[in-house]
Amino acid sequence: MGLYRVATHMAKLRCDALSAGPVCGFLPAQASCTCLDSVSADGLTAGRIWNQKARFMTNRLFTTIRTWRKYRETYDELMRLTDRDLADLGIRRTDIQRIARQSASL
Repeated sequence: MGLYRVATHMAKLRCDALSAGPVCGFLPAQASCTCLDSVSADGLTAGRIWNQKARFMTNRLFTTIRTWRKYRETYDELMRLTDRDLADLGIRRTDIQRIARQSASL
């Protein structure tokens, strides 16, 4: 389904609801809805919605990747230390995963 068709369909569903009166001024007795006019033929409204969702998903993806990298860097660095080095720091091998999670704020 094209982006314009999806936006038009969503606007129509919104207008079919009885609670949509304040949104588009549609009354159940009316044959058509004026809010469909707000969705332009080139899909600008739907495009804006898509851009917001895409930006949100992209930001979330990059945040997840950054968090995972921070976790892996900390985990790998601590795992490279010898048992004696860890003992000097007061860390046991079993604590490494917890410390890496705290470092990455997971």
